[in-house]
Amino acid sequence: MRFTRSGLSTALALGVASSVAGNAGAQISAATGLGGVVNRAGTDLWRSATRSDQWVRLDGRWAQLNGSADVWAGGNGLQLEHGVFDVLASPQPMGPVRLTATARVERFATTPLSTRTVGTIESAVSLRVANGGGWLGLAAERARGMDSVGVQPLLRAGLWQRFGMMTFALRAESHRARLGGRPATSHDVVVRADSARDSLNGDWIHFPERIVTVGDSGAPSRAWLWSDLEARIGWTASRFSLDGHFGLQPKVATTPRSLWARAAATMILAPRLALVASGGMQPSGVWLGTPSSRFLSLGLRVTPATLVRPAPPPFVRPSASSFSIRREAGDSASASFVVSVRVPDARAVELSGDFNGWKAVALHESQPGLWETTLTLAPGTHRLNMRVNGDRWVAPPGLATTDDDFNGTVGLLVVN
Repeated sequence: MRFTRSGLSTALALGVASSVAGNAGAQISAATGLGGVVNRAGTDLWRSATRSDQWVRLDGRWAQLNGSADVWAGGNGLQLEHGVFDVLASPQPMGPVRLTATARVERFATTPLSTRTVGTIESAVSLRVANGGGWLGLAAERARGMDSVGVQPLLRAGLWQRFGMMTFALRAESHRARLGGRPATSHDVVVRADSARDSLNGDWIHFPERIVTVGDSGAPSRAWLWSDLEARIGWTASRFSLDGHFGLQPKVATTPRSLWARAAATMILAPRLALVASGGMQPSGVWLGTPSSRFLSLGLRVTPATLVRPAPPPFVRPSASSFSIRREAGDSASASFVVSVRVPDARAVELSGDFNGWKAVALHESQPGLWETTLTLAPGTHRLNMRVNGDRWVAPPGLATTDDDFNGTVGLLVVN
């Protein structure tokens, strides 16, 4: 297999990327890229195409809007290989418990000339324990134009655990569809006139032309219920990001059980410019009519730090792994300090403290997983807290803690 001139040899970065944070903690980010891809669907031959991917995301304390489009240009012209639009809402938690609701519309290319659209609504409750936790939810999904069993509740569940800048997540998703079967068919067959001789008495018997109806009585379809398992491992350093997915799809109808895996690696070359490589095997969409495929892609992306790596499952509740502060400028009476917090997979990070009357201050993501802001602090001991994705206010990691006036804890920061 090789990349043609419409593939890697013409890989260019196009578009613009922006990341704007407001006082309310909302942040909008956009990215675009161009590269080459070779893929093989099912048992077909390998084919090459130019690949363009665009992302846009609006992150806030308690909500997130996400849109992406993966467009391929090859022998069949422009084709939307995969498009997603989803909305996530997650209000303030109740202690360690948090409710989450998501709505998602996803469009797949089933063949070079046809697509399939799937809509999903899901509600889940997540429980956080230290740097990990789990979630349990119900979902309903519908594929337009499919002979499915109607909208019925489906069980979804998962676990996650964070180890430094690495996040591990395991989830199971159930699906239901009516598959197989064969419709009844019939058609008329014209039997020509013919004659035959009776071997007993030697008489000739003549058969006139006639019409005979033949057909197939068909076979009923079957309602299938199955669960897919998927594990995700994400890791982020200052300039590198790795994201791996591994899954098990059980035998469904005539589709055999399969194991699949795919991975994506990102290296930041310059501010807002990254090299992205991905490859692996995509599972078949049993009830969508999409075959399994293998692919390899390489390209350049113009992107802010927020969109360097794919977003984790919406129910994962990230937490800070480190907190640091350094003096930037100022005198002994008042100085500017840069506060840095490492939080993998966050969409919003905020600080508050007695230095500004406990008003929330939004941080911005300067590097993948690294959130920063500049504060003006006077010498002395300051009390402060932080929260991620609108979760509970907690003391930053590494700081001494003390009780506050509301039966909680705050971090103590000493400024010299």
